[in-house]
Amino acid sequence: MISLKLIQDDFPKLIEDLAPRIEVAKEAIAEQIRADAEQASPPNLGIAGKWSVDHTGGGLKVKNSEWRAVFYEDGTPYMAAEPMLAPALDRAAPAFEVHLDKAFSE
Repeated sequence: MISLKLIQDDFPKLIEDLAPRIEVAKEAIAEQIRADAEQASPPNLGIAGKWSVDHTGGGLKVKNSEWRAVFYEDGTPYMAAEPMLAPALDRAAPAFEVHLDKAFSE
């Protein structure tokens, strides 16, 4: 039988210790997603070179400053989608898991 004894007073310290490590993981993954979406952007569409990581609003958002990017990502009734961000998110999921494992094991 395995037993685990938790002391309530340990949780604030645990959270305090984890928060910076999780932030590092989030930053690394956001940058990886940005770079991956950038690499997947066809150079002739006017959206390459416009991917960034936005730190406003208390979170991280990978975005493209070109207003037409959403039409390429999602498609329109007249144009098939050419997604760049969604595949980058899918490819980043395993790496995010590795970063979180590392954050919790340090």
